Amino acid sequence: MSTERATETDEQIVDAFAAHLDLERGRSEHTVRAYRREAAALLAHLREVERIAPAELDVTALRSWLGARAETGAGASTLARSAAAARTFTTWLAATGRIPHDVGGRLRAPRRGRHLPTVLTDEQAGALLDGIVTEPAPRRSDVPAPGADTDSEDAAPARGGTPTPGSTSTQGGAPMPAGAATQGGTATRDGAVTRDGTATAGDTAGEGTAAGGAPAEEPSAVDPVQRAVQLRDAAVLELLYSSGLRVSELVALDLGGIDMAQGTVRVRGKGDKERIVPVGVPALEALRRWETEGRPVLAGATAAGRGTAQAPGNGRAGTSAARRAKAPGRALFLGVRGGRLGDRAVRTLVDRYAARAGIARHVTPHTLRHSAATHLVEGGADLRSVQDFLGHSSLATTQIYTHVSAERLRSTVEQAHPRA
Repeated sequence: MSTERATETDEQIVDAFAAHLDLERGRSEHTVRAYRREAAALLAHLREVERIAPAELDVTALRSWLGARAETGAGASTLARSAAAARTFTTWLAATGRIPHDVGGRLRAPRRGRHLPTVLTDEQAGALLDGIVTEPAPRRSDVPAPGADTDSEDAAPARGGTPTPGSTSTQGGAPMPAGAATQGGTATRDGAVTRDGTATAGDTAGEGTAAGGAPAEEPSAVDPVQRAVQLRDAAVLELLYSSGLRVSELVALDLGGIDMAQGTVRVRGKGDKERIVPVGVPALEALRRWETEGRPVLAGATAAGRGTAQAPGNGRAGTSAARRAKAPGRALFLGVRGGRLGDRAVRTLVDRYAARAGIARHVTPHTLRHSAATHLVEGGADLRSVQDFLGHSSLATTQIYTHVSAERLRSTVEQAHPRA
């Protein structure tokens, strides 16, 4: 090992490892952040517990680190991810001459228990997607001039909180349609739903009453930004369910990623693998309306200087060409300030629309992905096709949906059969 390598700090080693994952291996920002965290934790364990330098790393020290993780309550899945990160890290350490040889190949983690994913029924999926009501297009005179003040970026108060008159944001995520409060929800001016059953002044004013309940002098015009957000949310939900995309794949989509003529979307998934996935007719129509009627409104927010847009994620590692290509101006889905829509905002809007549709369970973008795959299997699709649809590298990963389908059938029989 060179003298320069011998004097490296742990932070320098982790930074170099993260740059390797980002620039050379094209790993996602989420993977880079997770592996950076695991590598830093392993090096700290070597210094503080094992009292050895990184160059002295061996499989015993790796097992000691994994054992310490287990003692803190980490589950089998967490330990398996930690072991995978450690093996990648030791392979890189050996390849760069920082340790004599790769010692991670002998590291084993506990087997993961089988966990069946949560999925929506056909009726729940339909209620979720059909629950978005978009306002009619505003008259030309209603569209604000560039630079006109509009609502803030997709942000929100905590669930259950009652926004005060004039409040325009919701919990860390994308707005929902105004006035669409059901299931005890609260509709805000951006359309976000919380759970206390009241609507803000921004909503009631749009229905002929002013703040405080007094009659409005004349009906308010359709807010073009609010309508654009509704069109965006409809397109996001339809595409997540229609094509089974991961949330990271959805927010990374750029203009031109949807082929309207062929009815497909080109996505780049895990491991920088590209695939082409079919898009259903309702999703194509929602996307067409968003691109032609909604996106230009939110894109105008950037032109008016309403904030500095940034790509999703804030990881320290890397400025790869793929990440630089994710400039907000090319993004398919935008936030209210005109920047690229982030994955956290997508998770929030999915859960809010699910609550509005009367779905009691917590719903995430991945729930829609699981649901799409399960409904395909239940409809007779072969596993190989579903594997290609989801972008799984292994068919074994896709086989979980056959178990989900079987469990749903068993549950139905137990509830409906007189001798079950």
